[in-house]
Amino acid sequence: MDNPVRVYADVELPDPLASVHRSGRPPLDNPGSTAAWSARDRDTTTGFWRRRFARIYPSHVVTFAVAALTLVWMGKALNPAIALGNPSLTQAWVPNRTKWWFGYNGVSWSLSCEALFYLTFPFAIRLVRRLSTRGLWATVTVANVCVTLFPLFTAPVGWATGWDAKCMLYMLPPARLIEFVAGIALALLVKNGSWRGPGLTASLALSLVTVFGLTHVMPFNFRWSACTVIPFTLTVAAAARADVGGEPSPFRNRYIVYLGEISFAFYLVHEIAIFSANHFLTTHHVVLPLTLHMGLVFAVSLIGAVLLHEYVEKPGVRLLSRSRRKPPAGRHLLAPEAPETPEAPVKATKTARRPTRDRADSPGRKQGPRAATSRPATARSGSA
Repeated sequence: MDNPVRVYADVELPDPLASVHRSGRPPLDNPGSTAAWSARDRDTTTGFWRRRFARIYPSHVVTFAVAALTLVWMGKALNPAIALGNPSLTQAWVPNRTKWWFGYNGVSWSLSCEALFYLTFPFAIRLVRRLSTRGLWATVTVANVCVTLFPLFTAPVGWATGWDAKCMLYMLPPARLIEFVAGIALALLVKNGSWRGPGLTASLALSLVTVFGLTHVMPFNFRWSACTVIPFTLTVAAAARADVGGEPSPFRNRYIVYLGEISFAFYLVHEIAIFSANHFLTTHHVVLPLTLHMGLVFAVSLIGAVLLHEYVEKPGVRLLSRSRRKPPAGRHLLAPEAPETPEAPVKATKTARRPTRDRADSPGRKQGPRAATSRPATARSGSA
């Protein structure tokens, strides 16, 4: 199997950076929690899809084009078949094909997973919101246990399908869907105040120990997601709870907030910066200390992220995320389900019409009390 860090086909990272890149690769950053937390009360299915498309796709297309130009600069041949899989976000659906997964802008393989996640979110959120608190806890717990234990079953599944472990554990979008659903349940637990877990400091410490310690001693198949899913779940929940409760949190600093805003752009450009810097330094026979090398890559990535965020992502959101059509009543994504109309108010409304007819025949007769009680029921049914 090809080296997992061969993002640009045959171009590899220098040994120190390759070591950092391989160690403790985390699962996706819980897009289920992000989607459930940021979904609007009066959003619609198509409105949600349109906003996610506007947020993600323009930046993806631009960085794909930059990656293609970078490959030309490096003197690499462009593969049209792999190029088609990248902008269509289908690259992660091809089993056992590393060059397909990581061709051109390699990190965009995860967008192939997120395309499936966001496509299913409007339907998943409606189902998960019907669960009780116990049901939400069960969803989060079962999902984390399944992800943690799944590496134990890759051998028989691989024998039956011919897929390698990395494809099943990390790349294949349906295999990552369970983490997305768990993220939705996690966000709802925090929203309704039912989450119980360690604080932010303890959760961050556990995540750091896992990424920089545990992942280096566990069997290889456990490094993709199994080791990190539980610590990251605790950290995401703790950070969200701290933010909601106004607890001390470094993530409310305005500089950290802005870094969070450009984090998606940083994610898209950072690997292009890594390989471009490596090619430039190698071509010119320049050898830098690891710290200086990483600092250079980080600075270039940060500048690229700011430019991508300010001049592609934000204009794309402004241009594409608004709809000129008003959504039909009752089609809102997170609107509460309309309760069944009780039979009694309907009878009261019908009864209330009699005094009107009686009053027409007898002007001096007063309206009965049932007519007055029918008004709130009519108002409620009209506003539902």
